[in-house]
Amino acid sequence: TKETLFSGATVHETSAACRAVLERSVSAHREVARLAWGAPKEFFPAYGYVALVSDYMHALDRPYDGVAKVPLLRRQIRLLLASATGKV
Repeated sequence: TKETLFSGATVHETSAACRAVLERSVSAHREVARLAWGAPKEFFPAYGYVALVSDYMHALDRPYDGVAKVPLLRRQIRLLLASATGKV
């Protein structure tokens, strides 16, 4: 149920559902990164924040403590490197 999913309690069904979403996200991120590699620089503002996705996916893969934390400095550096290289 919705209540079980958002209660924070870990049961097999919610764990399996979250794992499926996370695996699908990893696959989608890889595809976007592959397609973005050859995109013109002018398109970067449209897809640049995809550079942050892998950090959030790793945060979600850790034990849940109420929030998926990714430090601000890490996000800023990740965006700066993505902007400089075009690699997300």
